[in-house]
Amino acid sequence: MVTVQEGSARLSPFVGALRADVEAALRPVLGLGDRDPVRLECRGEALVVEAGGGHVELRGVSPSARRAGAPLSARLDALPRDSRRQVASALRAVPPPALGRLAEALDRWWPYAGLDDSEFRQLASSPEGLHGMVRLGYRCNQDCWFCWQDRRGPAPPRALVERWLDELAELGVEEVHITGGEPTTWQELPDLVERAARLHGMRVVVQTNAVRLSRRSYAVRLADAGVIALHVSLHAGTADVSDRMTRAPGTWARTVEGVINALSVGLRVTLNCVVEAENVDRLPEHARFVRDRIAGFAEAGRVARVTYSHPTGYHQDGLWAASQVPFDRVRGPLSRAVAILREAGIPVEVGGSSGFALCVLDPDIVDARVRIVQRGTYEEGELDHRRFAKACAACADRSSCFGLRQEYLDAFGESGLVPRIDGGPVGPAD
Repeated sequence: MVTVQEGSARLSPFVGALRADVEAALRPVLGLGDRDPVRLECRGEALVVEAGGGHVELRGVSPSARRAGAPLSARLDALPRDSRRQVASALRAVPPPALGRLAEALDRWWPYAGLDDSEFRQLASSPEGLHGMVRLGYRCNQDCWFCWQDRRGPAPPRALVERWLDELAELGVEEVHITGGEPTTWQELPDLVERAARLHGMRVVVQTNAVRLSRRSYAVRLADAGVIALHVSLHAGTADVSDRMTRAPGTWARTVEGVINALSVGLRVTLNCVVEAENVDRLPEHARFVRDRIAGFAEAGRVARVTYSHPTGYHQDGLWAASQVPFDRVRGPLSRAVAILREAGIPVEVGGSSGFALCVLDPDIVDARVRIVQRGTYEEGELDHRRFAKACAACADRSSCFGLRQEYLDAFGESGLVPRIDGGPVGPAD
């Protein structure tokens, strides 16, 4: 099996190929050679090109600016005088066909500017081993304020998604996660599942809010296509909290019904709860609901586990710090929720690459039913978004813990961190 980095590099490029087309079309416009390095960045309606030791800001090149009839203009910064003259001369002498090729390339790339190929397809590590991920796009039937995604983001073409599935199979990947946005809003999802499961024999997991599975016929359709498991977002045990968090009134009840339908047709379900200020004090209520209403309904083991996640940066600037709470406020309700699930025999996870630092839990409730994901599960580079504070240096759990998000350190510093020595807490960090 290839590594994460090697395998991801062998998947067909999407955004990278669109960007390369723009770079190729820019070279004759700016008088650059084939080997001159070029770096692109969109700033509003302008395109900033870093080349020749300086910056060229091209205006009037975005699709909307050209539709409005804006003229092509340029601002040249930090370029040597000879280069400034060369670029200015090149812009004046650009033949119409070259501008046409640039316009066509920009139209294709501009909606994806700022995105990266890894957002749409990649190999990733997990305790179960390497798996593939393909993202159908960012469209969703909920509007969670804590989501990192821009709902206006465009989707890759279906043919490319099919190619990625084929390439993942060629790499020997045995499990693929299909995600979004909300993947069930794509009509082609069952066909893509069949391609992965029936044609290539891969295990297929769908990451979903399960709203559409409230129609049992759709749950049956996904199971028949080859889905074996779902990762379902369920952030509260009551409609009032959930519907405020998802900003989609009425969808909590449909998610619950969808989960029950999925379990009834034989799918395994992992439930994920994102923890923030809106639901933190009601986490025990969430755990009791899972125990009584969901796990109590299903066959033993059909609820694979419950995960409590610590979210990454929100798409809306400034909202993360306003919506999060320090660990010392999370510790009590989260520990009680974990205890409820543990006593019911339901596996639970709070750490991992999307979870909390381990010291967020009271140490006396951690046992074999609280899954501790080991850092060694992941390859170098996959955990670059996690950090350790100074207080973590003396912690006995340092080798197992994934640390915490930079966003937390920026907002709260080391507040709520309780490093452990010889398995016991040594007290809050100063």
